Amino acid sequence: MRVISQNRDMSVDFEKVIISVGDYGEIFFSTYENNSPKIMLGKFGTSKRAKEVFEDMHRAYNPVGIITCALTEEQAKQFIGSANVKQNIIMMPAENKDWVVNTYDNIVYYMPEE
Repeated sequence: MRVISQNRDMSVDFEKVIISVGDYGEIFFSTYENNSPKIMLGKFGTSKRAKEVFEDMHRAYNPVGIITCALTEEQAKQFIGSANVKQNIIMMPAENKDWVVNTYDNIVYYMPEE
């Protein structure tokens, strides 16, 4: 999964870096190399909010695929772990019902602005 920074100017590979929460609401990443600097991915109003985003990133890193009929967009959202991954809904008209294909782009996580 790719993580896009809060400023939308940096992308990191979630599987190849260390992601950590700072004491003042920051989320950082660093590499596994010795003495690797911490680089900020985002800053939030409180440390509590940063921890919520940190946990949300891990929920988003959970592959999901659903093929359903008769689920609303809100009902389908219950199956994905995070609002910060994109949901794609494809309506396919059928003779008696409309089939809905829901896919989720958990390949990219967009760091929330707040």
